[in-house]
Amino acid sequence: MTLDRVIAVRTAKTVYRDGDLCIKVFNEEFSKADVLNEALNQARIEETGLNIPKIHEVTKIDGKWAIVSDFIKGKTLQQLMDEEPEKKDEYLNLFVDLQLTVLSKTSPLLNKLKDKTRYATVTSTRPTSSSPRTAHPISSTGRMRRRATARLTRREPICCSASRATPKQPSSISICSAKRATPPNSMSRSGCPS
Repeated sequence: MTLDRVIAVRTAKTVYRDGDLCIKVFNEEFSKADVLNEALNQARIEETGLNIPKIHEVTKIDGKWAIVSDFIKGKTLQQLMDEEPEKKDEYLNLFVDLQLTVLSKTSPLLNKLKDKTRYATVTSTRPTSSSPRTAHPISSTGRMRRRATARLTRREPICCSASRATPKQPSSISICSAKRATPPNSMSRSGCPS
């Protein structure tokens, strides 16, 4: 494999092309588990039948983890629209059709985005030996859930402003997240119980 043709540089990874192959090389700080998980996710999506690059191998190159997959030649949607602006509607319809195809597929073993976000939050906020100890994010979330549950059991409406939930009258741009049915005559102009 030759790594002399760079086709993309992203945070913590560089993507190279070698003939019909695409080699994504991760920086040293990228963990083996994260690289293997990315390869596993891509392999699971391959099984859905979507037209995506197929994985050939996961390997190490110069001490760095790498994923080797097919290189699929083509242009981005933006490039096509810039080159042929008169076909913009046609390309947008094609984009919508592709999105509908993607959304029609299921991959039950694929990790959920909610779990990935929770994991990223926990690992990025863990105290280190040099940082001061703070409350664990899971325990903070648990406390917030208990408080919200207590408000609901007291039958207080929960209305959300742009910054946080408060049990008082919201501003006109707030969104109501009250979980109980409220008669129409007790609604304010914003739709939240008064």
